[in-house]
This record gives sequence, structure tokens and C-alpha cells, in this order.
Amino acid sequence: MHIRRLLRVSSLAAAVVFVMHAQEKPPQSGQRMMMRFDAESSVMLREVMTIVSEEKGKLTIMMVPPASRRPEGLPSVDLQKGDEVGMAAGKRVATIEELRKAYESAKPGEEFKLGVRREGRPIVVTFTRRAEKDLPGGGPMVLRRGSGDENSDMFPALGLGLEKKGDVVVVAEMLPHASKEIRKGDVVSSLNGVAVKNVTDFAKTLDATKVGDKLNFELQRNGQQVTVSFARPEPKGMLRMEQ
Repeated sequence: MHIRRLLRVSSLAAAVVFVMHAQEKPPQSGQRMMMRFDAESSVMLREVMTIVSEEKGKLTIMMVPPASRRPEGLPSVDLQKGDEVGMAAGKRVATIEELRKAYESAKPGEEFKLGVRREGRPIVVTFTRRAEKDLPGGGPMVLRRGSGDENSDMFPALGLGLEKKGDVVVVAEMLPHASKEIRKGDVVSSLNGVAVKNVTDFAKTLDATKVGDKLNFELQRNGQQVTVSFARPEPKGMLRMEQ
């Protein structure tokens, strides 16, 4: 099963989608968990791909990639989900705005110190701020672990979330940058002439194309067939983690 998390962060200027396997307590078969964060209450420390959220007056780490799944080049830091953040760049921080200001004010090449408290024990971690061009992410991103799901998956470069319902695959989610010619609820019959019987079929056909290739969708909408074509977009700023 997956835990899917949707995060909208102002510093990324785009929706950020995380598709992840549950680590501690996987949901029961067929169940999904969704957590939503907004730009007012969350910050992503992109050098370490860590999300900090303000909840109930506390700054808490909500997500940090485990060591076994850390992308190449991502620094190793002693951070864990649930750590409470209290210091950033040598100053006490108590709100998400204070943390965001401290993080965004640090210049590329400078060391950034983050102080957290874990079970009452203070811990200070350090990483080097990077230039924008060297940061992971910066646009729609997906963190994906596992072999995929034939019943549901997110395709962030296209801005589409597909889900199998009964015998058909439908557009279940749409990000703002998705093609305006595709609508939520459309049934995806085929992609580039290949029948789509499940989400894995779609993923395999899409993976056989490259940026700039024409994508031809055959859709069913309100009982009518609709054809939509556009070039496969550049996945600008996308980070993919796959098993």
C-alpha cells in the first residue's frame, strides 16, 4: 500500500507530490492515507529533502528520506520524523516563517545548522546550502518507492493521477499544469495506440517515450471518444526515487 502526501510549498512555486510506501504501520489493504500541507505551514529543506511543518504551535519534521532510499548526493543527516525544530542558522525559531526566513537567507556555500529536540535530547545537524540550480526538486516532484501499483499511480510531469476503477483506468487527480484538454474523470482507453487496461500499462507505454515525443491519448468522456495529443513535457525540477 502507499501513503500519498500532497504538499504545496511557496518556495517550490508548484504542487509537490509524494508517493511513498508506508514505513511504520502500513494501512490495511485497500486503504489510503492522505496528509495535506500548505505553504503557510510547511517548509522543505531541499538539500536534505526534509519537510518541516508547523502544527499546534510546534515545528515538527514530517518527512525525511530513510538512509536506504536517499538519492545519490543527498547528505546524510541525523533527522527523524517527529523531531521538534527549535533552532536554525544559530537563531531560535518558533514559527514556520522564522524557519523559512532563516533557510532562504542562507547563501550558497554557507553551512546551515538546524537544531532539533528528540525525546528531550538536543541534536544539531549541519548541511551546506546549495545554489538553486544544484538543488533537488524545484517543481513537481515524486518520491516513489517500490515496484509501482497497477491500480493507482501519479505522473507528475503530466500532472495526472490515474486510478483503475472496475475495468477502466480514469483520471483521478489533476495538478494545475496538466493539459487543459484532459479532464478529471476521463477514461484513458489507450496511449500511443497501446490499450490501457491498468495503470501499469500506461506507465510502461509512457516510459518507452522521451521528452518531446508525441503522446496520443484516446479518452472516453460522457460516452464519447476524445483524442488528445501533446508533446511529452520536460520534467523540470523533478526528483524520482525508485526501488
